[in-house]
Amino acid sequence: MFARLSKLLPGSTKRRPAGRRPVPSFVPRLEGLEDRYVPSCTLSVSGSTLTITGDGAANTVRIDDNGNAVSTLSVSCDGVQAIVTGITTIRVNTNGGSDDVTYHLTNGLQTNVARTVDVDLGGDDDVFEADLEGTLRTGSNLTVSADGRTGAEYMRVSAGRPPSGGLGFVFPGTQVNIQSGASLNLDLQGGDSTDNIGVSYRGELDGTLNLLADGNAGLDTVSANVEMLAGSTGNVGSSGNPATVRGGTHDDDLTFVVHNNSGNSTAGVYAHVEGFWGHDVCHRTSNVSVTGCEEDFVVA
Repeated sequence: MFARLSKLLPGSTKRRPAGRRPVPSFVPRLEGLEDRYVPSCTLSVSGSTLTITGDGAANTVRIDDNGNAVSTLSVSCDGVQAIVTGITTIRVNTNGGSDDVTYHLTNGLQTNVARTVDVDLGGDDDVFEADLEGTLRTGSNLTVSADGRTGAEYMRVSAGRPPSGGLGFVFPGTQVNIQSGASLNLDLQGGDSTDNIGVSYRGELDGTLNLLADGNAGLDTVSANVEMLAGSTGNVGSSGNPATVRGGTHDDDLTFVVHNNSGNSTAGVYAHVEGFWGHDVCHRTSNVSVTGCEEDFVVA
């Protein structure tokens, strides 16, 4: 089913012939909340895949996901909203322009639910942010990938935050737990200019956290901060596919910090920072391996 945002609320003023039984109507997956013609952004649904397509100008896209098996997504594109249901895969292609894309998982993923979020930011300088809340329950799988292509990109994925405070105020931290058999898979690819990529995770990790954050070309700053809370029994990366922070073909500033506070010998850290080409400065904890860094600093 293909529909522009402006035409999501078709209505009919025709009267049915008297005495004829009403024919059950099809309930669409895509429900518009506003009736405005906005040619800059379109939505289309094919099966369980939602595709959001921008244009050559700047697009602002926000997706709120409740994480249920029968998902309910609240989608806003350039200020026009729609409700989409029954989606497992979300594809965003903003094309040209300086775009801003936000994905918000509001309540984790239910048991055995899979969700894929694939964002192509196209040309120019763009922003992608993913804010993850709740628990990835047993057997669930969340994959988030973003490709900056050309331009200077700002990318952030946040899953849990440490406690913070100041001036006599203390704000409790948050956590995103990944239960046994569940996985969080992150693939962030910078563009060909100066990129800033950051990943933060804090929670009880009993499943798997897979990560690739790659600055690609340009003078990049790429960082990942992981805190495995007490009781964690899962893994950051795997022996054959370590979680990786990577620089590109120029001088990069790379950081990969993993604090394993699990207290369990079964919890594993398979993590790597790779300088690649150029003069790269790397900061890492001792449980993160390193290659290709001209300056290497081990931090606590």
